[in-house]
Amino acid sequence: MAPASMTKHQHNESRSTDVPGEAMELDRLRARVRELEATVEALRASETAFRSLADNAHDTIMRFDRDHRHLYVNPIVEEQTHLSAADFLGKTHEELGFPKDLCDLWADAINSVFESGAPGRIEFELPSNIWIDWLLVPERGDDGAVRQVVTFARDITDRKHAEQMLNDAMRDLAASNVELRSFAHVASHDLQEPLRTITGYLQLLLRRFGDGLDPEAREFIGFAADGAQRMQAMIGDLLRYARVETRGREFEAVDCEEVARHTLTDLSEAVRESKAQIVVDELPVVLGDAGQLSQVFLNLIGNAIKFRGPDAPTIHVGAVAERGRWVFFVKDNGIGIDADDRKRIFYIFHRLHTGREYPGTGVGLAICRKIIERHDGKIWVDGNVDGPGSTFYFSLPDRR
Repeated sequence: MAPASMTKHQHNESRSTDVPGEAMELDRLRARVRELEATVEALRASETAFRSLADNAHDTIMRFDRDHRHLYVNPIVEEQTHLSAADFLGKTHEELGFPKDLCDLWADAINSVFESGAPGRIEFELPSNIWIDWLLVPERGDDGAVRQVVTFARDITDRKHAEQMLNDAMRDLAASNVELRSFAHVASHDLQEPLRTITGYLQLLLRRFGDGLDPEAREFIGFAADGAQRMQAMIGDLLRYARVETRGREFEAVDCEEVARHTLTDLSEAVRESKAQIVVDELPVVLGDAGQLSQVFLNLIGNAIKFRGPDAPTIHVGAVAERGRWVFFVKDNGIGIDADDRKRIFYIFHRLHTGREYPGTGVGLAICRKIIERHDGKIWVDGNVDGPGSTFYFSLPDRR
């Protein structure tokens, strides 16, 4: 009897020892079930949110597996293809009868997202001449691996047509500019020679027969000679205007203060004759074409001297730093410019005065505008709020 009693006791002891372990395992299983239920609920909520957005989106939205089979298509797909969602589900594009070249393109794009795990984007043209922008986004599982790919397609036909029109316009404009520069160059050279001939013969006529001509005839010949010389000057300026783009040098560091000093040396006779007082502030070093920027300073300072009022010219040249650019100014006390004329003076052959009042061709400021625009800047003029005259400004990028 003793052995039987001992066996029963041992059995009861073993059973009492296993109960807590079973309870702990059961708790772990219940916790895991709750986690899985929460995960399923989160996935269900996420899928509901996705479908709510996708079903009401204006873009075409599709979801694919690794075999390029459709897992979901939104209603827009059905409207555009006249196929039902059921027709798509479980099938590839090729099985649905789409052109093979497009199917290959789409398959490569989908494979790339699965392999790289990075979003992709392609543009393609459908046989119906509709352009599509196709965005592909990976969807990952809990382990981080790409499980499926969601694509968003948008009709960009209008944009592509606009781009094509813009490209055509740019190409036509470039061709027109080439023709214009070629015309200006050829016309300038071809017109210079007959003008020199006219001027030469008019001067020869005055030398040989001037004494035998009455005053009115000599005056008429003088008018003709002056007109020919003015025409020569205009053609020369037109040629310089056309060469701003074609003959410009590569940009380099330009010390504008040194450029201004050279300009004053070139204008020394005009400065002396007009008794001009010119102050030049410390000027920055910029990236540009030294020869062309010298033309700008020469023209603006020269104009400040030429278009002076009754008093001796006082001219102030300086520059200030302003939001990533240098703004230069040339301020004078001259005759000033009406507000209505402050834009048109920068266009070719626009003059505010006759040649008898102030010599010139009306091209200088147009050349300045073209030079400054080549340097990615702007040029403008304002009246002086503190007195007579005007202030010319031009901006250049601060590329330090």
